[in-house]
Amino acid sequence: MSSEPPPITIRTATIADAAACLAIYRPLVESTAVSFEEVVPTSEEFAARIENALSAWTWLSHRRMGAASDMRTAIHIDSALRTGGQSR
Repeated sequence: MSSEPPPITIRTATIADAAACLAIYRPLVESTAVSFEEVVPTSEEFAARIENALSAWTWLSHRRMGAASDMRTAIHIDSALRTGGQSR
């Protein structure tokens, strides 16, 4: 019997990930002050956030065994990385 953890897949998120992201985010809005939001966004609103963020950020989807296992993370790509280290 193998004791290795299931494989993890990391990929760029898409708007199709909105419902899974929202399911993870919802308890943060409802039960904590971490998000600074008082109302849980709709799936459509969350999809729009992902779509807008992807123009300047990388939104990563972390999945284990095909299921969302952690909050997706938006990571800003610095302009130096986008231009191969050359400043604009």
